[in-house]
Amino acid sequence: MEDHEVNDTGISLIPVNNLLKQKFYVPSYQRGYRWTPVQVSELLDDIMEFYEKMNKGQFYCLQPLVVAKKDDSWILIDGQQRLTTVYLILSYFNDRLAEKHKKTLYTLTYQTRPDSAKYLQNITESQKDDNIDYYHMYHAKDTISKWFEGKENIVNDYESTVLNSVKFIWYEVHQGPDPIDVFARLNSGRIPLNNAELIKALFLRRGNFAKNLDINIYSEQLRIATEWDRIEYKLQESPFWFFLTDQSVAYSARIEFIFDLMKSKPGHSDQYYTFHKFNDDFDKNGNIQAHWEQVKTYFMTFDEWYSDRELFHLIGFLIETGSSLSGLKSNAGIKTKTAFKAYLRNEIKKKVKYNLDDLDYENDGSAIKTILLLFNVVTILSNEKSYLRFPFDLYKPDKSDLQQKRLKWDIEHIRSKKSDKPVGNKQRGWLQDVEGYFIGTTSTAVGSDKFEHLNDSEKELTQRVGQLLGKGKIDEAEFTQLYDELLVHFHENDEPADINMISNLALLDAGTNRSYKNAVFPVKRKTIMQKDMQGTFVPICTKNVFLKSYSSKLEGSMHWHSSDADEYFIAMKNILAPYLPTPEEEAVNG
Repeated sequence: MEDHEVNDTGISLIPVNNLLKQKFYVPSYQRGYRWTPVQVSELLDDIMEFYEKMNKGQFYCLQPLVVAKKDDSWILIDGQQRLTTVYLILSYFNDRLAEKHKKTLYTLTYQTRPDSAKYLQNITESQKDDNIDYYHMYHAKDTISKWFEGKENIVNDYESTVLNSVKFIWYEVHQGPDPIDVFARLNSGRIPLNNAELIKALFLRRGNFAKNLDINIYSEQLRIATEWDRIEYKLQESPFWFFLTDQSVAYSARIEFIFDLMKSKPGHSDQYYTFHKFNDDFDKNGNIQAHWEQVKTYFMTFDEWYSDRELFHLIGFLIETGSSLSGLKSNAGIKTKTAFKAYLRNEIKKKVKYNLDDLDYENDGSAIKTILLLFNVVTILSNEKSYLRFPFDLYKPDKSDLQQKRLKWDIEHIRSKKSDKPVGNKQRGWLQDVEGYFIGTTSTAVGSDKFEHLNDSEKELTQRVGQLLGKGKIDEAEFTQLYDELLVHFHENDEPADINMISNLALLDAGTNRSYKNAVFPVKRKTIMQKDMQGTFVPICTKNVFLKSYSSKLEGSMHWHSSDADEYFIAMKNILAPYLPTPEEEAVNG
């Protein structure tokens, strides 16, 4: 069982110097040495950068060596490429010294090509083409020699850094399955050695329980492993996960996100930064229970936020608009629940310090998107008896958009700009949308039965649309004349002064928006209603707009008038009033 395999895994950080007297055996299921000069140079550059910037006590971490003990040597399950490269770097240092000053290096024995071990100890140009292993070993050592040219003055310090400040993550498998199975699972990603898996090994390592003799170690291991799985299972639920994060970083195990928060992982840091921090904590204080309770506290805080409908919406909005989750967590820890909610509302006010009358589509896109999102969130939250929640998981796109089919969001004109007349191939799509609106289909057929429900004016316009669509190429002048007549029919032949103001804007997913960007209001309305009926997420305020729910007069439901825009704007200001700046605050802000 996989949990037992992990339970019996030893994990630690070991400096290169501690490996010098070890023996490593590379089994046949591993390919030979294949690092290129580019990879070798990158490692040397990385260590150099670390050497130049390191402070006392810091170390540079290499990716894991996965090993299993066999007699007096180690079966090297994973990590051969890195270990061989470090051996070649150490060989370069030795080559500069007299025999009596040379260090005894660890040994590498290869099951497939036993002679490779001998060549590794005495690399010559004459043999480099004898086999593929020799070829790569030779060029790796040649790259190392050339890299150090002109750096002779720092070689001793660089060597000291490699020996004492460069560490491998040592991942020792005890009592596990056959090493071949471990190797296969590592390379298929079933045992990914990410921070989460490495930290899990720390929590489940038997030696970390040794100081407390009053517990059943197996029971504690089982408890932590079970609770770990429950946390990961909850984090894998999209509504919970996308409430917490915008997924700017993808995690194979999402619990690692909590670990990164706990250790304040910087944006640009070592891949195993979080593991290093946990390893340091375990070295200083081996109380597993205390460390694990801290992990659970983080998770339970987030779970409480998610369960509380008001916290869910306030925090979800703040995170979506760039607030720091760690900052919110810090404030939650020092405030009562009531005070924390007041703090959240005040943080939202800081984000919407706008006069809505001044916002313009051309210049204030980001601000308008923030306001429209808040309008939707607060609209849902304002009904205390409702169980409805804003679906942040559907609103937030992530890195796997294509696979997840997540939506990106645009600001959409409710009534299209007259000046945005379709051109080129978009003209045909625009006409098809109009025809579909009139006759309920996008067919170019003009059978009389399709027009029975239309009045004379609508019938005449629809027939002309069909005739124009039936032509191989749409004539520009003919389209322009029909376009202008249709705008008159739909009461959109003028362009009101507020066409780019927030009173004429709503949130809509980019796919829908771009498919009908120039469409007249009734076509947009029909499209959105169809999307909603099909289960596609349409933000509640967008749906309300196209249903004209904010309008006091019900006549003219297929047209968007200035009076509709005015009442929509008034409703928006009323809903958002607790968060918008007062006239006094606007005066102070200039």
